[in-house]
Amino acid sequence: MLFALFHLNPWQFPTAFFAGLLLGWAYFRTGSLVLCMAGHALNNGLSLLAPGLPFVIRGFNSTPPAGTVDFQPWWLDLAGVALVLGSVVWFLRCAPPLAKPPEPPPIPAPVAADPAT
Repeated sequence: MLFALFHLNPWQFPTAFFAGLLLGWAYFRTGSLVLCMAGHALNNGLSLLAPGLPFVIRGFNSTPPAGTVDFQPWWLDLAGVALVLGSVVWFLRCAPPLAKPPEPPPIPAPVAADPAT
């Protein structure tokens, strides 16, 4: 939730929320912050590369005429969902689960001070 809120963009909130859940789960599973940073960099890098594609996808890497709104096609949304699900399956097969951390040593009970001293 905080990952999405810190983006300060209401239109980006749903995507950032689910990306935060996915990256948080990856951290919880592996304990690797570098993996989460690489996933975030990959996501940002792909959005920077979209305008340079050699083909135009309406609503994705094109500029609509003034006063109009173009939505990206449904097949692009489905392709994104398929890529995310495929990545999760691949991650589950390749990434070992984080070993349980050792139990902390027990804390001794405090000893009451002797009032006679």
